[in-house]
Amino acid sequence: MAVYDYPWRSNLFLECLRDCTQSFPHKLGLYGTLSGLINVRRKEAAAEIVASSAAAFSDALATGNWMDARTALRFLGELANANVVSVSSLAALLKQILDEVSSMTASPARADQFANLVISALPWCAATIRRSAPAELEEIVRRISGHVESRRQAGRHLGLAALRPFRAELAEDGAGLPYEQVDELEAIWRQVSGLADEDWKAQLLHRPHESFDDKLTTASPHDLPAIQIREETPETRYPDQSVPLVIFDDSVNTGERSTTLVSLPPLNSPSRYIFCTLISDLLSILAHNHHALHISIAALPEYLDRARWQLEFWQPTHAAVEVVLREALKLPSPTQPLMFYATALGDLFRDQNMVTEAGPALGRAVRTLWERSALGLDVELSRRLAELLAVHLSNFGYQWTWDRWTEQLRRLPSHSIQVTFVRELVERCLRLAYKERLLDETLPQNWKDEDIAVKVLPQRWESADEGWRYGPKGDVEDERLKELATELVNALRSKKPGTAIKGIFDAIREHIRAKLGHEANEVAHWDGDTQHPSWDADADSVVRDVFAQAVMVVGCKSLSHLAMIVERSRAVWNDLFTSDLARAQLMTSLASFFRFRPQLLEIWCGRLINYRVLSVESILAWSLSPDHLNRTEGADPTPWYVLETTLRKVTLRRSQADERVARARDQVAFNQKRRDVGDGDFVYDENGNKFDGLTGPITSGETAAQREVQEAEEEVERMTREQKQAFLSVLQRFVRIITAKISETSMEDVDIERTPWWRWVYGFMRQIGREFGPEIRTFAKTLEITVFAEGDVDSRIMELWGELSAFYDAKIV
Repeated sequence: MAVYDYPWRSNLFLECLRDCTQSFPHKLGLYGTLSGLINVRRKEAAAEIVASSAAAFSDALATGNWMDARTALRFLGELANANVVSVSSLAALLKQILDEVSSMTASPARADQFANLVISALPWCAATIRRSAPAELEEIVRRISGHVESRRQAGRHLGLAALRPFRAELAEDGAGLPYEQVDELEAIWRQVSGLADEDWKAQLLHRPHESFDDKLTTASPHDLPAIQIREETPETRYPDQSVPLVIFDDSVNTGERSTTLVSLPPLNSPSRYIFCTLISDLLSILAHNHHALHISIAALPEYLDRARWQLEFWQPTHAAVEVVLREALKLPSPTQPLMFYATALGDLFRDQNMVTEAGPALGRAVRTLWERSALGLDVELSRRLAELLAVHLSNFGYQWTWDRWTEQLRRLPSHSIQVTFVRELVERCLRLAYKERLLDETLPQNWKDEDIAVKVLPQRWESADEGWRYGPKGDVEDERLKELATELVNALRSKKPGTAIKGIFDAIREHIRAKLGHEANEVAHWDGDTQHPSWDADADSVVRDVFAQAVMVVGCKSLSHLAMIVERSRAVWNDLFTSDLARAQLMTSLASFFRFRPQLLEIWCGRLINYRVLSVESILAWSLSPDHLNRTEGADPTPWYVLETTLRKVTLRRSQADERVARARDQVAFNQKRRDVGDGDFVYDENGNKFDGLTGPITSGETAAQREVQEAEEEVERMTREQKQAFLSVLQRFVRIITAKISETSMEDVDIERTPWWRWVYGFMRQIGREFGPEIRTFAKTLEITVFAEGDVDSRIMELWGELSAFYDAKIV
């Protein structure tokens, strides 16, 4: 569009400029300079640009879109650099924002967020403000420093304890991190305040306006219009607080504490902040278009001061890898699905400008995290990193420097977090690859040595026979029972009627009764006036186990086989698995059958919950079984995955019930709307369909809609009770098993906090509290009375509950 076209296409131009500034934050300098040149030719056009940009900032504040607000404020700074906006009005806006920080009525989250806005804009505009109004810049910096110092005195700069990537109390041998863990606001202020050493001029930013200063200064700047900042309300939401994970800190750059060397700007430098924040913004803005994302990241140095990068020998790819991993490992949860970050990493490897550095950068990042995991890395981050890396490796033939871990795997105990990470990485890779390719062709052959294989190589079945207890490779030695079990499998496969199935059950019962009656000499116990031989209970138990395993043999081939066999035998399920004891036994049978395929165990548990065959309580009892946790030191990930999957299923059912209520109420409201328009008129539904108005008696459709609302509300109440009971139960079980373990180790004179058991069980209790915070927060008071009663619970458990309570109070959930 030419300048002379502006009067006819001004709205199109302003809309395009607004979209470009929000979509390409690394090009703000170009858009600011373009606006400055327009100001030279058409002052009224520049005035509209200023008004539109100010409106974009105001709209972002009003809607709570804090990323757009940050970008819009930076663009206003670039407009000031290009002499489009007056420096005095920009400084006045920054001070107006800081008024919210110092307001007595502002919540801590609001004060921090508005301080964040100003701090993040300073690299883009501080030099211009210092040149034209140094006193204004001094006041702005003084007010920010005052807020930051007050946070430090209150200890808030360290961030919420529940969100720290590393736990100092879990560090081995008393070792500590080479950097201090601080929250996001403290971290960026430490970086941006370094501008004072550069005369407030960010050296890394490209400044195209300086090439046109002789022209830009000939025009008159415009004052910003008044911007109204809405008052805080209970519905106002702020970005999640976080404690950023640092991978390439200064110790890695200098090599003093690590063998992995990278070259990046110092951790607390403006240059490090500028590059990392731009990558982080692009990850959020272009999450819907991964192709444009990796192109923008690869081209990022072109829009910065490339000469500075080359002079310092900095490596932009290392910064990109660090930011992608940092966002993927963010607590309590990443902003995007984990698969998005795996895709972003893969795209870096496919870009011709970054491919040569991407591999070494990722390798150094993973090795650094692996080495530091012994310093107290949060167990959730270890699991998430293993999953992310497995997905990434699956796209590149599982090429990895596996042999670098060999010596450490021989030396470290099997339940250490480093060995557990490798074991879980191999397990995740096996879910995505053929067993022979990974174990025989990819992994080092010396990993098959017994001292390593027993630690990191999971057992895998070749066929269902290996999980089938009553098959040729099973552990059951009773040949008659094996014959009956095989007959049951064949009956299920051939779709025989229920009478035939029950006939096999009777044969199993008779066989067990005869066997146990002979061995126990008909020992019996009494229940009231009726005699029930003890072998009756044993016979039913065997029937349940045989049937459950037979169904698994038939249904484990695919999800369609699973659905078919469960649907066809639902009456049998309902007859055999009605009691809590029977469902607990079913869960044990499932775990035994799928002990070599944990991913199938997760799937089957989820499906059987849907069919109401398995109960949530039976899964919780198995996942948090003290015997299993003590035997594996809590390092077996399978129970934790099953537990999380189950709780997610519970929360999903509640959310689906809420959606059903909303749909039913919308239908009732729509029916009322049709009544309001009356006869002879019509209304449209949300899909654009046309409906006539309603008159006369209540129709059957209206009655059905009212009944649907009532049934849906009753379902919500039922799902709410089930959800509350599930989380009460899981937290009570955590408290019981941790308390029992503390008592056990205290008698043995063992420091429980230095054991693998404590790291995993205590850590996963924290993770459950974080992940399901929205649900747990609704009945936190009940938990404080029934589960976390002061004085009745160990102080370390209460400390963890205090962390989670602070996490809930911060409205992060």
